[in-house]
Amino acid sequence: MSTIPDTKDTDMVRRRYINPPPSADDATAAASITTAKREFAKRLQHLMTEKGWNQSDMARAAAKFMPDKKFNRDNVSLYVRAQQLPGPVRLRAMCRALGVEESALIPPGAVATVDEGAPPLALRPIDASTVWLQINQAVPQDVAMKIIALLGTATGAKK
Repeated sequence: MSTIPDTKDTDMVRRRYINPPPSADDATAAASITTAKREFAKRLQHLMTEKGWNQSDMARAAAKFMPDKKFNRDNVSLYVRAQQLPGPVRLRAMCRALGVEESALIPPGAVATVDEGAPPLALRPIDASTVWLQINQAVPQDVAMKIIALLGTATGAKK
């Protein structure tokens, strides 16, 4: 268990993150994500080249399809360098700008995520009997339903 300062809180509350040791499945998943990022980067670069666009042109074109009309060139740079996959909103904006379906950019089996940098499992104490639980990993649907049912029971929500 490691303690990391929370720089967003003024009183420097310390959060505890508990991460299980990496398994063979984790290594396989990480390799799969890396491969998906590379393939996405290759496809995006190819489509941008076909249009004669640089990263700034791509960002300006995609911004037209964003709810807030903002799309930073730095995001495009992260995608082209295979550092990150876009979230669903940015992906749709880029596809509309390029005039392609999402399947033309996202490789089969890849999932755009909101928070790739988050650990797969994190616990943060709130008080003596309560923790904040964050899960950031793909799970089978039946497992997800069981977790949701457990959370509903734990919070007193009706099923």
